[in-house]
This record gives sequence, C-alpha cells and structure tokens, in this order.
Amino acid sequence: MTTPRWDRLVATSRPNLSVVEGLHGRPSALVRPARQRWEEEARNAPLVRVSVVQADRSLDDPTDRRPRDAVVLYTTDPRLCRDTAWLAEVTQRVRAVRGGRSGDPALARLRDLLDGGRDGVVEDVPKRLTGGVRTRIQATRIGPGELPGPTVPEDGMLLGLALETGVRLLRTAQYE
Repeated sequence: MTTPRWDRLVATSRPNLSVVEGLHGRPSALVRPARQRWEEEARNAPLVRVSVVQADRSLDDPTDRRPRDAVVLYTTDPRLCRDTAWLAEVTQRVRAVRGGRSGDPALARLRDLLDGGRDGVVEDVPKRLTGGVRTRIQATRIGPGELPGPTVPEDGMLLGLALETGVRLLRTAQYE
C-alpha cells in the first residue's frame, strides 16, 4: 500500500522534524543535549514498512476505537525495509514459532513476546528466521489513529519511523 504522501515522505533524504515530533515527542528545550540527540535520531531514522504479526481482534472492528495490543516487526535494512513480500514471509516464520517448542533461548524470548509481551518491549528476531537480516519485533499498542483506514489493512502492513527505541507508527493523517 502506498499513497502519494508516503511516496513523498520516502523520497526525502531526511524526515521532516514536524512529522517526527508528532510521532516521537520533542524533549524540553531546557535540556539541550537531549534535544540534540532527539534531532539527530529524527534526522537519521528511516521510514519503514511495519508488519502486524498479531493483534487484538478488536482492531478489526471499525466501531471499537480503543488502542489494542499488537506485535509488529520491521527492519531498517535499506534493501528490505519497504519490501512487503519479504516482510510477509518473515512474519509467517515468526508466527510459526508461537506453537513450537525449542531449547533455543532466542526462540523462547520470541515465543514469550508473542504470548503476551509487555508494551514497548523490543527484541531482535533470531537471524535464522530472517535470512541473516537484522529485524526487530516489538510489543505495542495500536490505536485507530495509527491505522490507514478503520481497521488493520488486509495485508497487515503499516508505515512507521524506525527509531533506536523501536518503531513509531505513522498517524492516520500522514497516510493521506
């Protein structure tokens, strides 16, 4: 899913700080080092596709307007960060981990996150599930203001800004 606005955002070498401010929150002007770090991160954060691995079913109900729990994944790899086919494939591999059992600690952490990870937890996906590409998975809450329509898109793909602390989903107005 692309829109003219998304295409314009992606074409820019640096995200507009006002867009980032709406997603990430600008620190107080009184804390100069924090503000400088924020601006540096905002300038360098890539715009990425974000795949919904799983979400509360009420996100499929257009009448329910409350934020709901979800697990999303994304990569900042420049070759793949907008590749929906690759993200969908990795998403399927990650979903398959949920039902399995393994002695691998990395898969156990991933399974724990899928079984009810706390909001804001961000983990690296084991590279054997991603073909060696650094991919991150995040437990979050998605509200209706972060969806391009009334529900999660059929393909499960959203748009976001990949920050060091995790991905921030674009707001509805930014899809238009």
